[in-house]
Amino acid sequence: MRYNDLKPRISGVTVINAQGEAVSLESIWESRVVLLTFLRHFG
Repeated sequence: MRYNDLKPRISGVTVINAQGEAVSLESIWESRVVLLTFLRHFG
């Protein structure tokens, strides 16, 4: 999917980057391709 297709859905979504900082998903996605993975920790 392209950024413009998902922009209304990701507005306001915050994620943690590799440096441990909270950033807006929209700010990452608007300038480059994103591979988004969900990881759930059990235990």
